[in-house]
Amino acid sequence: MRKIFMTALITVLTLVSCSYAEEIKIGSCIYRFNDAFMLRFRNAMTEESTKEGALITMADGRDDQNVQNEQIDEFIANGVNVLIVNTVDRMSSQSIIDKAKAKNIPVVFINREPLPETLASYEKAYYVGAKAEDSGVMAGELIAEYFKSHPEADKNKDGKLQFILLKGQNGHQDMILRSKYSVEAIRNAGLNLLNSRAQSQTGINLRP
Repeated sequence: MRKIFMTALITVLTLVSCSYAEEIKIGSCIYRFNDAFMLRFRNAMTEESTKEGALITMADGRDDQNVQNEQIDEFIANGVNVLIVNTVDRMSSQSIIDKAKAKNIPVVFINREPLPETLASYEKAYYVGAKAEDSGVMAGELIAEYFKSHPEADKNKDGKLQFILLKGQNGHQDMILRSKYSVEAIRNAGLNLLNSRAQSQTGINLRP
């Protein structure tokens, strides 16, 4: 996944670099630094940007969209050539695009996808991320394959797959799609399902 993300990002940076004679300055806004996944993402971006001869500066949004908005304003004022944004709130993407467009600055959104019409409002706005539907299907197929090949997994011998669905951040488009398509893949494999749903947001709340 890391290579897919970074290949796409560097492709975009290579395209925009044609417009600049000097070193490319990248301003990157991350929704929260202490997210383990985004830590790996940050490390990869730093490594790949260095390979491309670009200078990248990252800002911790601290899970506060107002803080991130101020950081974006500061990056633009400091004359960055490219913005890479992992939004706190994906619904804020339009205002970010409007600011970037006013200064003719390309903006790449990562991990949290803006609405299609939002991306379409600026020809230099991009989204880089995994296809969540595929991730969900793969997860569901793996579960179905294991359940079918391991009869001992059916603890109560009722022929049904009991499961609890743990969800990530509320409203995150990847979480919604992964959840939907993983369950569909299990059903498509011919298994009977019995679901107790759980949501993991600030904590874990199990409901029978």
